[in-house]
Amino acid sequence: MRLPILVAAWNLSSHLTSRLQVHSLSRQHRENHGSHPRKHHRRTSVECTNATDRADGALAAFRDLLEEIREQSAVEMRRGHHGNGLYLTRSVIQGEVIMRVPMEYCLVVNYDGDGLSLPNFAWPRLREAVQDNPELPWDLLLAVALLDAYAGDGGAFWQHYARELLPAPASLSLPFCLPQDLLEELQHEEVLVGAQKQQERLTAMLPQHAQPTSPSGCTWMQWAFACVRSRVFQLGPGFYAFVPFMDMANHALPPVAAFRPHGNAVELVAIADATEGDEATISYAPLEGHSNQRLMQQYGFVIEGGNPADRLHFTTDQADSDAPDRPSEPDETLSLARIEYLLGDQIFLGMMAGEHPYLTAAIKSLPLREGGNPGDPVPVQERQLAERLISTCEEILQGGGTTLEEDCSSRDGAADARMAAALTYRIERKALARTAHALLTSYIADRAML
Repeated sequence: MRLPILVAAWNLSSHLTSRLQVHSLSRQHRENHGSHPRKHHRRTSVECTNATDRADGALAAFRDLLEEIREQSAVEMRRGHHGNGLYLTRSVIQGEVIMRVPMEYCLVVNYDGDGLSLPNFAWPRLREAVQDNPELPWDLLLAVALLDAYAGDGGAFWQHYARELLPAPASLSLPFCLPQDLLEELQHEEVLVGAQKQQERLTAMLPQHAQPTSPSGCTWMQWAFACVRSRVFQLGPGFYAFVPFMDMANHALPPVAAFRPHGNAVELVAIADATEGDEATISYAPLEGHSNQRLMQQYGFVIEGGNPADRLHFTTDQADSDAPDRPSEPDETLSLARIEYLLGDQIFLGMMAGEHPYLTAAIKSLPLREGGNPGDPVPVQERQLAERLISTCEEILQGGGTTLEEDCSSRDGAADARMAAALTYRIERKALARTAHALLTSYIADRAML
């Protein structure tokens, strides 16, 4: 059924249908929960007295809610090394559908389809937000919908899901969810400034939802926006969906599964053979991966132990901070042939096999050119460039006032998950900078690095 339009226009953008489509859930769902939201008496995550209670409640909620959608599934939620994830309950083969979630249970914005599609409940905050600003972008629309869901104004299913299965506000480590003192622990000015701008944007656009979740926690809007930013699937051009259950899938390269829209549902499909007990991971990134900065800003985590897709952002011209990272002038590049010569064939073959991820990322961060004779002396211009790049590495290694070793020690004793995430970010950044520093030092000295 469709609810009547309660405001003059629901133009979500100049290209989005000016209507609000509301899905009717199954008859069984209406019989179980009624046509209006009601309080769910299961203990919520806010009421959990400790992390174990919350984790146990999440596992139970996942099972209960998955039964409610009445779709066969080959996954269950379990606690793993990196928190909750989806794990196979039986072996699967490539191409097999391992989970299916009807679109009527999803929160959807489709600019080329039905516009904003939601289960058939009130969603008062969302209606008010669109009435105040019909041009709200898709990510803010879905974020406000999550606030309604958490409050119980999007039905019992979504209230239960939001309270039990979405992350607690105090656990979020996306930079714009961190207070100033934790932002500074990242020791990266670019990320700090970007987070502050995002905080200001959210407060300016939806000030009514800027109340803090706790004295030291993020605001409710930051919490909801973080959930959208880190969990929503793009199902096509201008087609975004918050898909319950599938949003619990963790990232891995190569992944075990991928998602796709299919008919009136979203499916999780095996893209490789996998056995019972394997984690049903997906990729949050394209084939070439994301840098740790991108992963931290969008998801609140980084790849530990070296990320081949990570990058250091160098500028090669001292007088021009806007100089491109990879200039075309020969005197503003280093010789790839010389680096290959210094490292030797064995290391390069190892890099091609996935070994030495820090070294791979360091080399790909440098302004390089093909050609050159590695037997010739290092030209003055290249030496000067390498020295400037070394200075950048030293700024990263020393600029925060702590050493890499001190950071590792601090992380081992960190009781706060957000602090641990900030420390991990700067540890990985410094480890990459240290590798690049050693490589550039070898380049200038014209001797093997290892």
